[in-house]
Amino acid sequence: MKKILLHWFIEKLELKGYAQRTLGNYKHCLSLFERWLKERENVTVLTDVTPQHLTAYETYVRYGKFQHGKHLCTASIYARLTAVKTFYRMLYEEKIMNENLSSFVELPKLRRSLPRQVPNEKEMNEFLNAISGKDPKSLRDRALYELLYATGLRSAEVRSLTLEDVDFSQKTLFVRGKGDKDRIVPIGQWVIPFLVEYLEQGRPKLLREPTGLLFITRRGAKLDENDLIYSIRKYSKGLTFKNHMSPHGFRHACATHLLRGGADIRYIQELLGHSELSSTQVYTRIEITALKEAHGRFHPRERMLYGE
Repeated sequence: MKKILLHWFIEKLELKGYAQRTLGNYKHCLSLFERWLKERENVTVLTDVTPQHLTAYETYVRYGKFQHGKHLCTASIYARLTAVKTFYRMLYEEKIMNENLSSFVELPKLRRSLPRQVPNEKEMNEFLNAISGKDPKSLRDRALYELLYATGLRSAEVRSLTLEDVDFSQKTLFVRGKGDKDRIVPIGQWVIPFLVEYLEQGRPKLLREPTGLLFITRRGAKLDENDLIYSIRKYSKGLTFKNHMSPHGFRHACATHLLRGGADIRYIQELLGHSELSSTQVYTRIEITALKEAHGRFHPRERMLYGE
């Protein structure tokens, strides 16, 4: 029964459009919850759980000591409790349980944060210009990373793009977002030549079997996350800046540079595919340093303080 319920739960989430990485995290967190139930509460049937069990587990996760005698960070607490809360909410919604036990699990407030360092415009140009080869893989990578920087797509989104998703006449992309939230985003005029060069001279040489995927590996298969991580490390070698580049870093850079250039935050929200504006507002925090500097340089009262 336990395995059937868990399998059913993951299948439901998959149908709702949850990413594979999220599904893996949910499986792991629920397995930890199962172990705790069995070892601490002698409960082996998930539908036998009571509100008291959930309250006790929340206390354990929030205040217990784990590896090396340390407490869990807020993000780990949030992940473990979210998996349990979502599981019992779905059991209630599907009428498998008569009581909505998810209401007994309270999630911690998760402070949204960005990497401490986001590559600036000069650093992004330096990275992109480092991809200068004319072999099929280099043509693919230049087109891919120019597109990532232009659109702020998630790694999973760009790796799932198909040929049909690109509209050269309108210079737009059709993007299948998280949770089946599809959107159309502008490509960026400067990206078009890189895409065309890749499609004409690079992709045909990578193709092994017919596929509609836009970006493919040297074996003609779909790119995975490690393909992007490896290539980013490769092109980052020898560059002067020390920022840690990552696939998601292009998304941060796109949003931050648009905001710095004067773009309205609601435009950035639409571009990134955020359901809530609060998800996009995190990018305003990264600009506070520049704002404070400008305030100190240009506000008349501030200048008066220093006798200017």
